Amino acid sequence: MSSVTTPTSTSDLLVCFGGDATPVTPNKMLHGGKAASLIEMTSLGLRVPPGFTLTTDAYKRYAAASDRFREIIWRDLRTAMEHLEHATVRYFGQGGDPLLVSVRSGAPVSMPGMMDTVLNLGLTVHNIESVAERQGSLFAWSSFLRLIAQMTALTHGDVLEKDKTLRKILNMQEKPDSAKEATHRCKEAVAILTTKNIPFPSDPWEQLWIAIQTVFQSWDNERAQVYRKLQKIPDDLGTACTVQAMIFGNRDDHSGTGVCFSRDPATGEPGLTGEYLRNAQGEDVVAGTVTPDPVATLREYDPDIYEELSNTVSSLEQKHSDMLDIEFTIESGILYFLQCRVAKRSAQGALRIGLKFLEEGTITEQTLLSRIHPDQITQLLRPGFDLVSKQSAGDPIATGLPAGPGATTGRICLDPSHAPEYDPWILVRNETSPDDVPAMVESAGVLTAHGGMSSHAALVARQLGIVCIAGCSTLKIDQNLGCIYIGSIKLDEGEWISLDGTTGEVFATKISTHKCLTDLDGQLSDVLAIADRSRRMSVRANADTEDQAMIARSFGAAGIGLARTEHMFFGEDRLPLMQRLILAHQDSVNRAEALDALEQLQTKDFKTLLRSMDSLPVTIRTLDPPLHEFLPKREDAMLVSDQLGIPVDEIVERIDSLGETNPMLGFRGCRIGLLCPRIPKMQIRALARATISLRSEGLDPRPEIMVPLVGSPEELRNTRMYIEEEMQSIDPNLEIPIGTMIEVPRACLVAKEIAKHADFLSFGTNDLTQLTLGISRDDAGSFLPKYIEQNIYTEDPFSSLDRSGVGSLMHLAVAGARAVKPDIKIGICGEQGGDPATIAFCEELKLDYVSCSPYRVPVARLAGAQAK
Repeated sequence: MSSVTTPTSTSDLLVCFGGDATPVTPNKMLHGGKAASLIEMTSLGLRVPPGFTLTTDAYKRYAAASDRFREIIWRDLRTAMEHLEHATVRYFGQGGDPLLVSVRSGAPVSMPGMMDTVLNLGLTVHNIESVAERQGSLFAWSSFLRLIAQMTALTHGDVLEKDKTLRKILNMQEKPDSAKEATHRCKEAVAILTTKNIPFPSDPWEQLWIAIQTVFQSWDNERAQVYRKLQKIPDDLGTACTVQAMIFGNRDDHSGTGVCFSRDPATGEPGLTGEYLRNAQGEDVVAGTVTPDPVATLREYDPDIYEELSNTVSSLEQKHSDMLDIEFTIESGILYFLQCRVAKRSAQGALRIGLKFLEEGTITEQTLLSRIHPDQITQLLRPGFDLVSKQSAGDPIATGLPAGPGATTGRICLDPSHAPEYDPWILVRNETSPDDVPAMVESAGVLTAHGGMSSHAALVARQLGIVCIAGCSTLKIDQNLGCIYIGSIKLDEGEWISLDGTTGEVFATKISTHKCLTDLDGQLSDVLAIADRSRRMSVRANADTEDQAMIARSFGAAGIGLARTEHMFFGEDRLPLMQRLILAHQDSVNRAEALDALEQLQTKDFKTLLRSMDSLPVTIRTLDPPLHEFLPKREDAMLVSDQLGIPVDEIVERIDSLGETNPMLGFRGCRIGLLCPRIPKMQIRALARATISLRSEGLDPRPEIMVPLVGSPEELRNTRMYIEEEMQSIDPNLEIPIGTMIEVPRACLVAKEIAKHADFLSFGTNDLTQLTLGISRDDAGSFLPKYIEQNIYTEDPFSSLDRSGVGSLMHLAVAGARAVKPDIKIGICGEQGGDPATIAFCEELKLDYVSCSPYRVPVARLAGAQAK
């Protein structure tokens, strides 16, 4: 038969590979990741079962007109199956030795286990007897049982949920021991389905069509949608559907299936690692229903195949210059390759593997940085066990495979519907399935009895940064009694356990955890040093205390981009002074004494903060919130009256006069300084004295003064005048940069005029987002999640910057400010400043720095380099 071609009108919908098909260039976006890898391996001359793929364009045609899609694609589908028949010398749907196929999803971006797969398609009630006679009864009927189970689950999953007898018959975890048992279970399952008016498709072509439709429909199943949202995968990519000739790892004892990596995922050392199951099909490995053997055991079974596998994997890695994940099947002593993709890896693995490739000269520094996701840096800073608490916990009760990073503690949960009773909770399963993804995301960790390092639980956990231990062989679950057994130890649902995802240890108690406060030494330090060489923007931290500043500095912060001084006034020794200052009569001794005491405390605060960041810039924002936030509630006026010695009626009158209907838009920020300047002026004097004192000690303090909530040039001009007067009253020669926080939409529109009075600008995107969107971040929880679900907003605008709205205002502000001051320093200090997507946008704007929480500094350092 000649190479398969399809009519011009549908040539973008179906592509063949293998056999004598015309070679094509692999294209992940069109062919999907799975088919693209199969096409590539075929072109390299590797032994790949022939097949064809319905492209992502075909999916989009199906999504647009599912009722007409069959007539659009049917002729090409028939022709493609003829190609497979010619390539395999087998015939679809016939008896004896028929062509059987697998039907699998394949999105452009890897989504492991999120969509559907059907194996052994082509076996029917009409040909199974002759297949059993020729191929062996146990093999034939076991394969048929798997097909019935998968087809039933995909098309009528509700039947399996309701009918326990049918579910038990079709449970592939309970593999039949004999041909007789397999035959009986298949016939019994078909009989039950028939009585329920769900006839198993007896036409192989109908099976094929149902499977293709199901794969396409699975793009929008719940678990796939949840996974895409978590991984920020666009919903409009669609999936391809690959139909491929079956290779049987369950043919005999000289057959098997496995998943391997081109190097150790933990250390990055070159060499074959992975898992292998004799006499099994591929789904058995990734489903986690059986704990497989190390792939090295294949060397004992068949040294020649092991050598072929090892050499091929090594050559593929050289071609891709990256660690690969390879799926393979051996049928009666012949090796076939079924998948080749860049391997998922933990955060630690990403660093080790990337640095190893760099050391070997295989990749550049830029390539290394591109392969580490900023979220993986966050994973490295996940909590670990408190050492004292761990030591007092005693010996672990079990050890499994360390599949997910970090350490966690929580209550045993066997059913996610019980989770609200147990928060925090740990999902305990025999094995996880893709349906468990939403529950996994909400859990504190995952523990499974079965499965290896490439099981579903392990793959998802590593990718999402979830603490996970897989393959805990001593774990037994009794769902009916609501308990688990680990060895001789019985634990009921709701009892505490703790998981160490780094060592694989399980503890039958609650263990305290702590954040990983390292100095970023070792491999993380090496990677971030590379990032710093590539990065243009500097990274500062939002920090108000010495502890926060020291953490930020240890994480590589280049200064403080926002110190919120109001946080310094809420301590037990500060709040009464603030209340006395606000409540006392203007000329009273009480007010003067309170102001003097606060100035001394602020001087100490600023000295401590500037000392901790010596030689680095520290941007100190003057008082921002409305004054009533420091006052007691009306009902507490009597208590405060006794403490401060101020009459109750005066306190109540002051509380009422300062109360506001909408404080966010009221008397706050620079407005306080312009109309009631005693507190901001006190802060300026304290900062000036702190700076002078530190310089006298030989230190190099670099303070900056940031004025909040400026919306007009005149506000900043007038504020600057009194700031400079206060500084000169302390030292005529003292100069401290004065800038403003751009957080009012009007400030963005008139930034050209504001910049004339500013030494720097910093976008306060928390308030800028609220004021631009008209959404209070304190009250948005009731509707914003639903907005995101409905794609009204694709992201939470308080976590990742709203580019089209807030971003447009920032564009205007930057352009206006730099039109009058080309070299003016501009940064961002809102919470979004630690978000990689926001950092990329800031790089587009050519901002000078981003400022984020101390624990996000390492993430921002990497994201800044990647953005450039």
